[in-house]
Amino acid sequence: MLRRRFLFAFASLATLTACMGGQEAGTVMQTGSSFEAPAGKALVVFYRPAAFAGGAIRFDVQHTDGSVGQLTSGAVLQKVVNPGEHTFWAQAISQDAITIQAQAGQTYYVRGDVRMGIYAGRPQFTQVSETTARQDMSR
Repeated sequence: MLRRRFLFAFASLATLTACMGGQEAGTVMQTGSSFEAPAGKALVVFYRPAAFAGGAIRFDVQHTDGSVGQLTSGAVLQKVVNPGEHTFWAQAISQDAITIQAQAGQTYYVRGDVRMGIYAGRPQFTQVSETTARQDMSR
């Protein structure tokens, strides 16, 4: 009986540890109200509204420069880019991508949602206005 309890406790701890995850090095998390592009650059803000449905699903936002970070439920990520065309993507079982035509001094907002698939959640990116993004992030 004691052995079963130990195995159950160990399995529970292992499951919780596997579900926890941090942001990758270099990822900037910001939940404040100021999202400003540096001089001569553009800023792309990725966010995912906090929601119970699909809350355990996370996906890595990728760019040609490398990983932007993990987009989890309630997360906010930022990527400073040079002006020009930039494609960002994420893949779980299926892939979704979004291309931003970045202009210096501009901030772009991208909402990351999880669409439910047959086997797993699928990423979906939508470019939104600053007003919509701020409303979503304040909830």
